[in-house]
Amino acid sequence: MIKIYKNKPLYLALSFLAYFTILIVGIFAFFKVIKFSAVYSYLYFLFGIYCIEGLRICIKELTSQLIVSDDGVETKKSLKNITLNWKEITRIEYCGAIYFFNERIVLHSERNVIFVSLHRNKYLEAFQIITSTCLLNNPDVLIDQSLKKRLEDLN
Repeated sequence: MIKIYKNKPLYLALSFLAYFTILIVGIFAFFKVIKFSAVYSYLYFLFGIYCIEGLRICIKELTSQLIVSDDGVETKKSLKNITLNWKEITRIEYCGAIYFFNERIVLHSERNVIFVSLHRNKYLEAFQIITSTCLLNNPDVLIDQSLKKRLEDLN
């Protein structure tokens, strides 16, 4: 079984630092210790929204994981867990471009879809394991031509 976490600890630490800096400066501004002009208040507000959004995305990334086991593929996210057995997968599709670092495969079944984003460390290994194991357990699965070409490029 392979567990893949999309960790971004540096981004998370910087987001926490920026968020708490904004919180402290906001408290000082509220109690009139620091005086802001209207332009600085507006920029400060936009920067605060950006930091909170970055923090939210980073926590979402930390809690999402991909588990490839002998039974199938499972994604665990904060809102929805999806499990596909190898026999349920009917089609594997390849999306994205190598040059923009946004490669992903899409595993289709009759009722569910799993998007597997590719990052450079363990995802290429998972890419090969998912397709080869799916072909072994389910020979009727449809595989995208561009996925076959990409797998040949990996080997």
